[in-house]
Amino acid sequence: MPTGGDPFPNPISGTTDEASWKHRPPYKIQTDEEFGAPFQWATVFHKSDITFTKGADGLAFYSSTEKSREYMNPTKVSCSFCRTPIMDEGRNVCLLFPASIDYGEAHEEREKWIKAFEVECHIFYSRRAVEIPDGKPKWSELDDSSELLDDSGNPKKGQS
Repeated sequence: MPTGGDPFPNPISGTTDEASWKHRPPYKIQTDEEFGAPFQWATVFHKSDITFTKGADGLAFYSSTEKSREYMNPTKVSCSFCRTPIMDEGRNVCLLFPASIDYGEAHEEREKWIKAFEVECHIFYSRRAVEIPDGKPKWSELDDSSELLDDSGNPKKGQS
């Protein structure tokens, strides 16, 4: 480290040493570009297609936009006991995390669920952390409203 230099990237000018910790990882507020998760396996459902048989019992909510645990949209939904993420709820749809579903005990039952949640496509592939050469459709941004890419992230020939 250079002498007198700040060991952290992007130091906030005009802050005292005492307050500068608020602007450094892991305390600083992250932007959309800095979440750091290389993958998110989620299935999109219309809210009208999902029912919680026990209502909100056992669910915890967090609004990252309002930094509140009060229920409001959009919200992150997790188990109120162990805090395992279950889904992100928006105004019209939910991003359900299939790993949070109990697939059952029988092999046949588990296979049925696994097939139901098989990956159909990849979105935001232009921002990927790794290449996924699985032959599935890959969209540069949000599916049909963006460019179709090949497994290496290049625009597919013959696409407009």
